[in-house]
Amino acid sequence: MDAVSAYFETPGSEQQIAHPGPGGDACTAIEVSAGLAGVLADGEPARIGAPKLTPAAAALAVQLITRQARQADRFELTEMITRLVSAAIRGSGRLPSPPRAATETAWRRLVDGTRQILSCDPGASLHELARRQSVSPHHLSRVFHASTGTTVSAYRNQLRVREALERLAEGERSLTCLATDLGFADHAHMTRTVRRETGAAPSVLRRLLTTGKPPTAAIW
Repeated sequence: MDAVSAYFETPGSEQQIAHPGPGGDACTAIEVSAGLAGVLADGEPARIGAPKLTPAAAALAVQLITRQARQADRFELTEMITRLVSAAIRGSGRLPSPPRAATETAWRRLVDGTRQILSCDPGASLHELARRQSVSPHHLSRVFHASTGTTVSAYRNQLRVREALERLAEGERSLTCLATDLGFADHAHMTRTVRRETGAAPSVLRRLLTTGKPPTAAIW
């Protein structure tokens, strides 16, 4: 077993692996449906037939996924896993620039459509966003990142944080209700996200927005 490769197998098949060292191996297994595997391989199952070399970034992504799975936002986790599996199948090369104006227009329409859906329904999942625009989740994620420089989940978080700021400015008292309304897993998840995006916790921002008095520590 090569530590820098991803191995693929069809459920139900048998695979024999020789371990290079005396300590054996620890691995992370990700199971996807046959339909999703076909989508991620662009309909070419042969791409999944052999071990694939993976970059160090893939190993880091696996470490983050296994450590954050219980606390991470489900949307963000779905996008991370989709991109990770697809990169292992297809290789980690960057998405090429659009070769034709028509393709660029299609990309722009997809990005604009994603923004519009999320602005009305920030709780929509990655699969729902893709289904409503008749594309694969992986294609949506890659095109959005290539076109905007950010992931769909990061953009979605920015939308939710802005809505949280509006609600806090209007005097929202229950942070638990606010977290539920905006689709966060819980109060703590919202607090982490808001602090990451703004530099301050929702409770601090609420005081700032409702009283106009700056906090003792700088936010930005």
